[in-house]
Amino acid sequence: MNKIEESGFCPDFFYPYFSAMGFADRYILRQIQGEAYIQQPVDPGLEMIVVIPVYDEPEVTRTLDSLAACTPPDGVLEVLLVINESEISPEEVIVRNDSTETEVLRWQAQNPDCFFCVHAIRPKPFRRKYAGVGLARKTGMDEAVRRFAKIDKADGILISLDADTLVAPNYFREVQTTF
Repeated sequence: MNKIEESGFCPDFFYPYFSAMGFADRYILRQIQGEAYIQQPVDPGLEMIVVIPVYDEPEVTRTLDSLAACTPPDGVLEVLLVINESEISPEEVIVRNDSTETEVLRWQAQNPDCFFCVHAIRPKPFRRKYAGVGLARKTGMDEAVRRFAKIDKADGILISLDADTLVAPNYFREVQTTF
């Protein structure tokens, strides 16, 4: 029995459809296109994913430092950086995004004992018509939903931050207490 059935809010005509699917399968089938960006297996203890769109943000590692200075939450935490550009982004932005990607890899190498895993994804350039922080955030959120769906974690916590956000040391504990 899945969570929808357990809630008692599952009309009979939906029962066969929902009983065979996980919590996010319908959304994934209808709203997410393409293969998953992250191929690493999902830790079954995953509790939170922080999604951060990154466009021309050379100091995103300050945000990672701020997150790493926090008291770790209960459970596993992942940080998903969506390094993005549009098909019409200036060459300078693309070069700075390349540098950002390199800086993130360097940060990971310098922080091997960090309590969270960082995934930096780089989708193909967004179409001009749709490009922007909204699509980058959706791309990251969709990837997070896929990861939670792989472990059937309907109550996973999704957090969205900007690339220049700094947080207090109790940030994750407070989020966890609230949700």
